[in-house]
Amino acid sequence: MALPTFGPDAQPEGILRVCRSAEEMGYDSLWTGDRVLAPLVPGAPYPSADGEMPRAYENHMDPLVALTFAASHTSRVQLGTSTLNGLWQPPIMLARSLTTLDLLSQGRLTVGIGLGWMPDEYTAVSVPSRLRRVRVLGTVPIPPAISRRPREEEGQEASGTGEGPEAAE
Repeated sequence: MALPTFGPDAQPEGILRVCRSAEEMGYDSLWTGDRVLAPLVPGAPYPSADGEMPRAYENHMDPLVALTFAASHTSRVQLGTSTLNGLWQPPIMLARSLTTLDLLSQGRLTVGIGLGWMPDEYTAVSVPSRLRRVRVLGTVPIPPAISRRPREEEGQEASGTGEGPEAAE
């Protein structure tokens, strides 16, 4: 079930209502995404048929703070980020925040790390969007068995030089 961290219900009362409902109704988990801003004139179209960002994204909460609040008002449901933009924070600070949230929630945290798609958000947090795939792989190690990056030899990590087609991502 989605926590209301975007839009008009992105208020403490909205989160509390969803937390209570999820636990009472037997839902397994509560999820949130990650947005920094919703520009009036985005530098890139929203990834939808009409290219327009839903106006509900004009109001958004910090996903980790919202999940910490949810953790303090639940006891059973798992808590997760569908996409946490892993490059918007220094890796050690992100690790500290995630570890703290996992500890406070008694091990109920699941984290999905993503790259984001909107250059405006990278600009707003003073992080270059260029080569973001290569950089996120350096922030969050991906086991070789599930990584699509080429390997020079079986079991050897890819060089991460930023060369090749993935470097433009």
